[in-house]
Amino acid sequence: MEIKAVDYSEDNRLRILSDIVKRSKPGVWFYPIVWFLIAVDTDIHQKNALLFLLGSLYFIMTALIRFYYLASFSKQAPEQLDSWADKLPWYVVPQPFGWGVLFSISMFSEMPNFELFMAFSTAGICAGGANTLAPDKKLSIIFVISFLIPPMIMGFIAPDRWVLSIMVLLFFIFIMGVSRNQNREYWQALSNETKLVKLSNTDPLTKLFNRRSFDEKLNELCHLSSRAHELLSLAVIDIDHFKKINDMHGHVIGDECLKAISNTLASCLTRTTDSCSRYGGEEFCVILPGTDSEGAKKVCERLRTRIEQQPIITKNKTLNIEVSIGCVTQRIQKFQNNLPETLFMQADKALYEAKEQGRNRCVYFEFDPKSENYRQMT
Repeated sequence: MEIKAVDYSEDNRLRILSDIVKRSKPGVWFYPIVWFLIAVDTDIHQKNALLFLLGSLYFIMTALIRFYYLASFSKQAPEQLDSWADKLPWYVVPQPFGWGVLFSISMFSEMPNFELFMAFSTAGICAGGANTLAPDKKLSIIFVISFLIPPMIMGFIAPDRWVLSIMVLLFFIFIMGVSRNQNREYWQALSNETKLVKLSNTDPLTKLFNRRSFDEKLNELCHLSSRAHELLSLAVIDIDHFKKINDMHGHVIGDECLKAISNTLASCLTRTTDSCSRYGGEEFCVILPGTDSEGAKKVCERLRTRIEQQPIITKNKTLNIEVSIGCVTQRIQKFQNNLPETLFMQADKALYEAKEQGRNRCVYFEFDPKSENYRQMT
């Protein structure tokens, strides 16, 4: 099954599949419940006990299997999502196909109410299912086809039911159009939502994550790192003498410096798991999950050196910019509510030490669990 999203990021793929699962779970039980009500009202459970028994067993079993497969989504690792999505149609199709077969049987029954109820319920469930599966256009089409193909085929085979078959065909075309519009509306809504989320999490000047996004990301990574007792490194970066740049050259040039340094920081972080944020003013933060102190030291030195070696050229000025960096590395053994704030305070204290030592340097601190004090690294 092909999942098409606003973009192909893991977050969007997860969101799409999650929406399909949430939308689908309630409808799974419609089939056995509605079948039981129709059978009782039309006396099928007495007039054709075998059909009632087989239909009931079929819809109960397919509902259970489909429900448990949908429930298994929450247990899937990110690398398993594609495989899970590819198998999803095989768990969706049996229910609508079975209903379509029963509708075909009702077309040749001697119970008018049976055919009427099946036609009415087929139209309702088919339209509802198409809307439920709207996030994935291909899956929605497969669902509708499996629902309506059996009665169309049986209607054209029977010489006296061709009018009903044409009506089913017209309904099929109509549902395809509705499904297409619902799919388009879903993606438009998701696109608008994605843009709003991006705007709320992005610094408008530098296009990096903003402070709000940084706080959320650091909190999330502290939780994740604590589960496997993994290393987490955090660096706080501050532009040296930035106030002088604004005072001497103006805030427009200062903004150009901020944008240039932001681009440099982003280009130096090659791993998709690393994140860079503008914390505020001339201060930036870099989160390096799964990175030990030596690895963090190399990254910070690379950032400092790259900024130092790349003068910022404006219309009529060339500015040499330097930064001070404070960094902390900690193996997260257990998550505590104040852990993100503590990590930031450690890195910020290291940054203050870098300023005190003369700026344009990196100072690295590592948490010492024995003394719960800061220990400067060489």
